Amino acid sequence: IVLMVLVALVVHVFLLSGLRFTAWPEMLSYPYLRNNGYLLYRDMIHPYPPILTMVLSIVYKLFGYKLIVLKIFTWLIILVNDILIFLVAKKITKSVKYSVLSLISYILLQPFLEGNQLWFDLAVVPFVLLGTLFSLNKKYFLSGLSLGVAILTKQTTGLFLILWGVFLLIRERKLKPVVNLIAGPLVLFAILLVRLITEGAVSGFFNWTLI
Repeated sequence: IVLMVLVALVVHVFLLSGLRFTAWPEMLSYPYLRNNGYLLYRDMIHPYPPILTMVLSIVYKLFGYKLIVLKIFTWLIILVNDILIFLVAKKITKSVKYSVLSLISYILLQPFLEGNQLWFDLAVVPFVLLGTLFSLNKKYFLSGLSLGVAILTKQTTGLFLILWGVFLLIRERKLKPVVNLIAGPLVLFAILLVRLITEGAVSGFFNWTLI
């Protein structure tokens, strides 16, 4: 099984390497500005939650502002998605065959539907998948925490949290799993709120990311 997954990962990288890599300016400019003292939401327009920009700013600090750095970072996210899709499918179907078919389907479709590029929509995928996997294993706090990271990467991911909450309420018929699910994002949101208050960027955050 491990060998099959590794071969699939190699094939995915091969497909991506044959496509032109698109480097969106925001994937470089936002982290660059942040690393040079500009505060998100207060000193610059930033219409997304902060996590992807913060992570990229650390990556560039460590490895430099190079195209190859962004490309490798992007491909690592895609390969993590591959592994998580296999694990989620295996958990749902209890079948290695269908898990491999799910993985192959993603590998064949991803380069053409998502493209060879990093954008916020791609960055949320591993956290949505991880949240799904945790939820299937009834680890609801960790599921909520993962979905919270996804929401703080792109705000529209909040829909997944709502859908999972409704699904759990129907399936479990108890409030505790839903409370545990919501507790994860609330912890992250509280940390973000404290950070925004200290930077004087609360109104800017709500203006650019929500309004």
